[in-house]
Amino acid sequence: VVILVGECQPNLAHGRVIFILSALAMVGGVAVMRCAMGRQSLAETIFVVAVMLITIGIMLDANMFSTGQGYSDSFPLLINEDAYRSWINANAFYEGNWRTAPLVWNLYGAILAITFIPFGPSIAMALTVSMIAGAVTLLLTTLTAWRLTRSRVVATAALVATAMVAYLMVSATILVKDIWVVMGFAIAAYGLCQWRRTTLWWALGAILAVSFARPNVVLELLVGIIIMALVTPRTQRSRWPFIAAVIVIGLVVMFVAKSMAVTPTIQYQLSNSLPFAENTAEDRVAFFNMLGEDAPHSPLQKIILFPILGLVQFIIPLPWDFGGDAEFGLTLYMAHFSYTWYLFGAVVVFYLCAAKRSAGDKRLLALTLWGVFCWLIPVYVALGTVPRYALCAVPLMAPAVGAVLVRCRKRRALWIWLAVFAVLMAIGLTIVYHIQHSVM
Repeated sequence: VVILVGECQPNLAHGRVIFILSALAMVGGVAVMRCAMGRQSLAETIFVVAVMLITIGIMLDANMFSTGQGYSDSFPLLINEDAYRSWINANAFYEGNWRTAPLVWNLYGAILAITFIPFGPSIAMALTVSMIAGAVTLLLTTLTAWRLTRSRVVATAALVATAMVAYLMVSATILVKDIWVVMGFAIAAYGLCQWRRTTLWWALGAILAVSFARPNVVLELLVGIIIMALVTPRTQRSRWPFIAAVIVIGLVVMFVAKSMAVTPTIQYQLSNSLPFAENTAEDRVAFFNMLGEDAPHSPLQKIILFPILGLVQFIIPLPWDFGGDAEFGLTLYMAHFSYTWYLFGAVVVFYLCAAKRSAGDKRLLALTLWGVFCWLIPVYVALGTVPRYALCAVPLMAPAVGAVLVRCRKRRALWIWLAVFAVLMAIGLTIVYHIQHSVM
């Protein structure tokens, strides 16, 4: 299927290379999965299909950014701000001029620049970084659920729960760093859910991965390390000195990464890049139009409006504004299929309120609470209008979702709650739809 999609786009550069990398990700993921938890044909099939869909999305977006709009693979049209910055950073690193690029988070550009080494600047090759990060996220989330529950069925359900979050899957097909951050949290979750000799190495790897993309988010990782350490058995509390060392190292890495990401004042413009356009998605525009000058700015205002801001973050991308984020890429149309995310959130609420004991042990609860904490941070920081900042919570909460769907599937309370939640969401979305169109 991937080859067929590539052949239908004859102008797509490096299509066969993308296919080879995709095939390696599929085979490698299945091999690791089989070594870790034995043969599980359903989980392996779902993983392969998910990676295949991500690869097809990359091919479609790469074609849209380049020949699809009259440009080329090395001279793409990137009108989204984040994608534009990532592309310029990557080219600046590749050309050795990164110190003169007037952009932030330059270290992520170094990762993208590695893909330029074989063929030179290429939007198609740059997108493979997102594809690999998405595949690793799916794989490690599955193995995290396996470590926590020792159930192949729960691990498969956790994989399905992760893959059904359309916004996360779409993030693996576009040139933004969010999926790289999500991968960092998946690495941390896998390493911290079971304390072994390699646990701290996994934690350090996660810190480094996140530091390359968003150094500020390292603080959320360190909170997770503390939370997961608190639920370790008493016989293993001797690891506290090592945990303290990881926290210190994490803070040092974060400040070093931030210092390297300071925006210089020298203007730097590449010959193979184009100016970006601000994101004008209707759901965000409508929200700020409704608030007007009353948009919360002070900490007190944000705290008072926190429930409303949390609701805003939960429901967007709105499931009808399909073209609102089209400048990110063609696949962003699918990001607005948010109903599966609503189901994901409903199951998380049920787990926290009614299934903490029956669905798993305290490690699963700690991991889920860590995910809730990471999801709430962007509500305060970004006023709930940038839900992709909260995607890092998905691999942390997916094991709990899988455990509930498997172990509580016969509980009448679960199905009653889901029915009530569906009715409430239908009413709420109807109200939001009319509010949105009245203020646009």
